[in-house]
Amino acid sequence: MREYSFNAIMASWLSYEDNRSLQHNIEKSGFISYPDENYAREIMQLFSIGLHKLNMDGSIIYQENGNPEDSYSIDDIVSYSRAWTGFVERSERGGAATAKEGNGDTTLDPLYIDIAKRDEFPKNNLLGGFIVSLCQTFPLSIPSFITHTHHVCVLFITG
Repeated sequence: MREYSFNAIMASWLSYEDNRSLQHNIEKSGFISYPDENYAREIMQLFSIGLHKLNMDGSIIYQENGNPEDSYSIDDIVSYSRAWTGFVERSERGGAATAKEGNGDTTLDPLYIDIAKRDEFPKNNLLGGFIVSLCQTFPLSIPSFITHTHHVCVLFITG
């Protein structure tokens, strides 16, 4: 899941590239604009738990009224969409990437997390607890004359 979540093509296709937190949108533009929910929905529906809760044998769990029991709610999607904020494409790095038609294409490089655009508040998990993402930026020197920043995020899950 990490490989396709940090993939620039997937991020563009499922509309979470440059997805920004609500507080970032308000601070920068003054408008209320919520994070895009598309990837949060797809990750749950297609790549992990599916639409309906399942028994250990893979059969669908049904409610008393005969309807299948949902795996997640709209509230879960809204909460999880906040986890997919801050993912941005890397800057042009030169070399072969720049040489490709001269457009500086960096879609082969993994995305990075821009902490300023990341939602820093706890998100609900499906078990009634929370997911807390703590991010920090550290200076990282490759050779001593080139300085980069390195973003580290740690997840804590309760519940």
